[in-house]
Amino acid sequence: MTKPKRLKIVGNFSSVLIIRLNDIGEVVMTLPCLDAVRHALPGARIGFLVSPPSHELLLHDSRVDQIFVFEKKLWRDRPSLQGIKQLGKLLLDLHRERFDLAIDLHNNPSTHWLAYVSGAKYRVSLESRYRSRYLMTWNAAPCAGWEQMHNIERHFHVLTSVGIPTRGAEYRFALDPESRVRVKTQLDQELEQGKPVVVLQPGAGLPERCWPVQRFGELAARLVEEAGAQIVVHCGPGEDHLGERIRQSVPQPVLIAKRLTLQELAGLLDLCDLLISNDSGPMHLAAALGKPVVAVFGPTHPQRSGPYQARAVAVSNYVECSPCGIQNLSCIHRKCLTDISADEVYDAAVHLLSRERERPQEESSGIASAGAS
Repeated sequence: MTKPKRLKIVGNFSSVLIIRLNDIGEVVMTLPCLDAVRHALPGARIGFLVSPPSHELLLHDSRVDQIFVFEKKLWRDRPSLQGIKQLGKLLLDLHRERFDLAIDLHNNPSTHWLAYVSGAKYRVSLESRYRSRYLMTWNAAPCAGWEQMHNIERHFHVLTSVGIPTRGAEYRFALDPESRVRVKTQLDQELEQGKPVVVLQPGAGLPERCWPVQRFGELAARLVEEAGAQIVVHCGPGEDHLGERIRQSVPQPVLIAKRLTLQELAGLLDLCDLLISNDSGPMHLAAALGKPVVAVFGPTHPQRSGPYQARAVAVSNYVECSPCGIQNLSCIHRKCLTDISADEVYDAAVHLLSRERERPQEESSGIASAGAS
């Protein structure tokens, strides 16, 4: 099969489908690409194919005209009748739209197939080892410096390879005002005015990415006692025990935020002064909101998947085997994480809090410009 010619003209695209199925952080990192597509094609109809619960991130985003939801969990073990019906309806809905261009930023056999059966005339993704790449009409080859390139910049490379400019694209999240008001009302009842609010994110999508919870406890106690901070611990599904462990380490009251929708989580992050997090979805969400972030990295690479904004610090400990990208699941010591002390993270947190206090009020929130070409 011969390689298709490079697409150069984007003006003819009246409809575009962006595909990024799962993982909150990964979907958040597609937002600059969404912004670039919207600016390059202001009159185009833009659809987004995503899996729950990440579809909640897009519900209030005016740059997206249609959200298509693929229930991956119905196919995780084996296809069910419900899954077959859901997939059939999804494919009919996609095919009915007759998209001109499908941009697959997930880039695996399942999404290659979804792009193909959507009926999109042009289908673009990144060059891969999968045979399903031949279902695409264009596969962007990696460029110089690829190994050290952030995931957002890799997505940009896919866009620029088909003529969509990314310079000036903004990294921003569309927050639901009502969700923010609900969270603010709760915080106003529970917390004192005038003291910095620090949100801790002790969980992550994979346990291999998690800094030890006892270190979060040590950190929380010191932030309260020495920095005068108020602590809010966000607990995702199945993480309530982490919040309780941290609460037991702090003599003063600690607020546990659990069972939040993604929009409520975004509201919490928007209202806080600082997020301290593992490599996680909330870390990327805070970055898209322009909030200060201290991110603790172990087996994953901060240069590729760290918070993509200037008001962030990544704390990591480079041991001989890191970053392994959690490929070494048999690793029992996790020195890349366990050797990071609470003192190191505390110093980074205090530095950011101090810098934010000196920041002019009009600059205290903003939108990061992510585009580079």
